[in-house]
Amino acid sequence: MTRYQPFPLRVAARDLGVPASWLREQALAGAIPCLRAGSSLLFDLQLVRRILLERARGQMTPVSGNAGPADEGPAALTADGVAVGDPCDEVDDEGRA
Repeated sequence: MTRYQPFPLRVAARDLGVPASWLREQALAGAIPCLRAGSSLLFDLQLVRRILLERARGQMTPVSGNAGPADEGPAALTADGVAVGDPCDEVDDEGRA
């Protein structure tokens, strides 16, 4: 069993590759789970990574204009619109490819 280790906002944002302000907004809106310790927000990086990957997979778009859901080769989009492919499926529990 993996031991839960919460990370502070700035560390989590840096590790996830997102702006701290965006992560804070998402957490305060309830879109990303976090723990509140006083005025600090703490994050479970494994859980947040899984949520972000699921969101990216949900935003999958066809690679070609004629591609549909049954076609192979869709690309997921990151928050800034950068396409990522299936290598996301091969990220281990520590977030390494």
